[in-house]
Amino acid sequence: MKSPTSRLHRRQIPCIARVLVTATSLMGAACGRDVLIGIETIGRHPAGTGGTSEGTGGVGSTGGTGGVVTSSGGVFGGTGGAWASSGGSSGGSISCPTISTTIGQLNPCGRTTAVAYSPDGRLLASATETVGGSATPFLHVWRLSDGALLSEPTPEPGSFYDIGAYNVAFSPDGTLIATAGHAPRATPFSNTVKLWDTATGALLKTFPTKCGQNAVALGFSHDGTRLVTAGEVGGIEVWSIPGGTLLLTLPFNNTVYTAHFSPDDTRLITASLLIGTVWNAATGTKIFDIPGLEGEMNAAAYSPNGQMIVATADEGKVKVLNAAGVLLQTLTFKPATTPYFSNAVWIDDSRFVIDDWSGAVKEWTADGSGTFVQSRAWSQNTQTLGMAVSPDRTTLVVGGDAGFVFLSP
Repeated sequence: MKSPTSRLHRRQIPCIARVLVTATSLMGAACGRDVLIGIETIGRHPAGTGGTSEGTGGVGSTGGTGGVVTSSGGVFGGTGGAWASSGGSSGGSISCPTISTTIGQLNPCGRTTAVAYSPDGRLLASATETVGGSATPFLHVWRLSDGALLSEPTPEPGSFYDIGAYNVAFSPDGTLIATAGHAPRATPFSNTVKLWDTATGALLKTFPTKCGQNAVALGFSHDGTRLVTAGEVGGIEVWSIPGGTLLLTLPFNNTVYTAHFSPDDTRLITASLLIGTVWNAATGTKIFDIPGLEGEMNAAAYSPNGQMIVATADEGKVKVLNAAGVLLQTLTFKPATTPYFSNAVWIDDSRFVIDDWSGAVKEWTADGSGTFVQSRAWSQNTQTLGMAVSPDRTTLVVGGDAGFVFLSP
């Protein structure tokens, strides 16, 4: 393993200060600052049979050939091989004219903070953090049948403060794409969310958000008439689609990392610093809190049938609750001292997947008694960030520091 300071890169993330991530420490403070990540040390996991935990060259180098151990059934130790890249990247937005949907093959398309499937499963959109100026695209859309890049709109000057986007989502009918990111220089506390035409890549709408320097949380209602957004400060906002009228503001003092409508669109679930909350989606009234979450980068989501909730929690734990907020299980994802969580995504009503900044991706499945047990795990040698499940529930795509990869859950 190389020195903890042998390779660093700079990234902007919400509500994290200037920190240095090493194998043993991760410290943060105030919001909206640069983060220094020692990508040569983060996310090293034991190798399973048929793989190695560290590739030659590594992520962030030109010509790295190795990478990430996968598992076909065990925990970091099944018979899977390695996710390999002939290139790799340490961040930024890198043009990918075509992508591969081959399971386990890394697409080195830049630092991928979020991914989303179109509702018909034909397209994949990614959001990337950018390097080198605001003219660098941060939204990318590919056709999955042949991996061809369909659109990569160039943002207007000053857009997203030269940083890029943190989240991306398709509308339920697939005709629109929403992105959330950093505020432009001219409006440092607003205009963090944009609406795009899927077919043409044209910018249709910029929402006058009031969530501070960045928006991270983003989600369409299942009927396609509303969009929920939230970020660093300023509460949670609900907008009409496609008009963009502000319908509802839920006052909230902390940074919000995820916000989703329940499957029946009657509730909103959000995850913030230390706490998750379920709200009435029509009135904004709080229904109940989910206490005991991590101090940063939490996630919470409803199961597809709306009967359960999964939420990341403090000390490396995961909580499973019923729809009324009653705790059903507390699971252990990782040691409490390892880096922050990234996302929590349901595959179906009996399976969910969670990833974190150490590069771990883990799946839990309900057994015959309804108790969730860990069923699969993968490991990447850089941070894992955005995740999405295909509409047919057969494929998982995971984004991260080096790009994104497709997995079979």
